[in-house]
Amino acid sequence: MESSLISDRIMDFMEQYGSITVQTKRELAAGTIEIVGNFFYEFCMPSSWHLRDIKRTDNHEFVFYWIFHTEQAVCPECKTVSQNRGRYRVAYARFSGCSA
Repeated sequence: MESSLISDRIMDFMEQYGSITVQTKRELAAGTIEIVGNFFYEFCMPSSWHLRDIKRTDNHEFVFYWIFHTEQAVCPECKTVSQNRGRYRVAYARFSGCSA
């Protein structure tokens, strides 16, 4: 059975190129996924969010795994800027695909 994570499929594809180091393959896979995320979501996702992986489930759903970095937050009511903090968090969203 093939992997349902797009990152694993990209790594499997790059196995045919033995001259590329494992670290380079990981970097290329991460970059490819981020490019896909930017291509599809650049108009509806904040620029601080980066697509890290996509998983296809047995229920014909796609799960998108995002990581985002926040440095500050602004109160929507008083416009006060919170303390600057660096954080990485993972978020995900599910979308149903076709039922075929």
